[in-house]
Amino acid sequence: MVGFGTREGVYEGVYTAPRYTSIKEVEGKPLSLYAAGLVYKSISNLNSTHNLSAGFNYRLSDNLGAGRLGSPETSISQFTNQTGSGSSAFRPYNYADQVQAESQISLFLEDDFTRFYKDKTLRITAGLRADLQNEYLSLSPRVNSALIFNKIKLRAGLGLTAKAPSLNQIYTGYRYYDVVLADFRYPGVYNIGAIQTFVERENNPDVKPSRSLRTELGADYKFGFATLNITAFYNKLFQGISSQSYPVRRDLAEVAIDDSDLQNPELQITGYRPYYYTESQIANVFESEDYGVETFLNFPSLVFKQLSFGLQASYVRTQDFPGNDRFVKSSDASTPIQFGLYKRGIVNREKLNLGENLSYHIPQIGLLINVRSEHILIDNYQRGASLYPYAYIDSQLNKVSILPSEQSNTDLFGDIIKSDAGYVQPQTEVYHNYHLRISKDFLNGFRFSFYVNNFLDLKPTRLVMENGQMVKRSNPDVVQLSFGTKIEYQF
Repeated sequence: MVGFGTREGVYEGVYTAPRYTSIKEVEGKPLSLYAAGLVYKSISNLNSTHNLSAGFNYRLSDNLGAGRLGSPETSISQFTNQTGSGSSAFRPYNYADQVQAESQISLFLEDDFTRFYKDKTLRITAGLRADLQNEYLSLSPRVNSALIFNKIKLRAGLGLTAKAPSLNQIYTGYRYYDVVLADFRYPGVYNIGAIQTFVERENNPDVKPSRSLRTELGADYKFGFATLNITAFYNKLFQGISSQSYPVRRDLAEVAIDDSDLQNPELQITGYRPYYYTESQIANVFESEDYGVETFLNFPSLVFKQLSFGLQASYVRTQDFPGNDRFVKSSDASTPIQFGLYKRGIVNREKLNLGENLSYHIPQIGLLINVRSEHILIDNYQRGASLYPYAYIDSQLNKVSILPSEQSNTDLFGDIIKSDAGYVQPQTEVYHNYHLRISKDFLNGFRFSFYVNNFLDLKPTRLVMENGQMVKRSNPDVVQLSFGTKIEYQF
């Protein structure tokens, strides 16, 4: 039994066929406009140079498509068959009618300064960018510097960036929630299902741009036969965009059937009772930080001038700090406690990659052959535990804190204690991947390219948690065997 109403109320639901084909379709017709302007000014003297630039960008994004297409009667997620059960519901959503055009105006100013000394060169690039989008003003300053000697180059960088929310994060449409109230049946005479639909607020107009702090330190060194690059970095994301649940209290109808006239039975509302559920919205509730080091060692020529080789390695450690609570519905309807609130555990990721890149170029015939390899030495994932509720939501939707000494008290809060012990997924095997690309340029302007990802068709496995046990499964992070070709013409 499914609902189809787009307004709040009680009505007769629709019974799905015993067997049907579920069809999901999205029609998007994105429209984008872009305009930019830029001016330069160079100021030089004997020992230094200032290259000044300033400009603006204007972007307009809209979607004129029909949006989410389909019918609730053939939506798998919409199917419910139990009295009193409820779930978020599907309804068609027209982008052209509902999604407003999004505009962004950006102004920027940059100074690329170079100072020449007797045995070194100092270069500093400083800039400021201002973005105005959805009535939010974001300032993004950045500074990159380099001190260059004969064989060594020292680098440092610091910047603050902003990323605006996308259209589909802002414009989600109304949120529909259907509850099966009753299923009345008189064999051979009538089948009537009662559905109540709740409609929650649409869109997420208060979502702000996410912000990121990016820093790096590095050095480049030129050997006689190779070039070495080493960079250490630290990045911090705050005001990150993620989904967040929130509690909802509604009046749920109690219904009966008046079948005094068997040919025209009618639904009757006999009363109401409180009903609680959760909805979700997009909000700035996510933070993350990552740090690591990456290095490149490039050999411009090996044995033959046409042959070049490079090595690379990177180590990255990431910590995610979810700011959205986990909601647990109370299992005891007689208490005023409706939901328990749990802080989500911190997520830690760790990854160590090695890679090689081998290229063979024959310029006389325009042929380039490239083989690239990846070697994953460490790939660990850990999600922290979320054992006890730190607060609860009462029948008036008030958030009530729980004392730390009482959070594990099953006599008081046993109806909302559903611990999440966390999750650890270590890497137990080193896995590899190899990719091939061949390009051929022709004198008539054509270029033919052929590529094969994972051309050895390697299928490494990793341990994953399933039903409380660690089992081996194919590693989803490894690129699967795929190939393709590309033909280009330049005139």
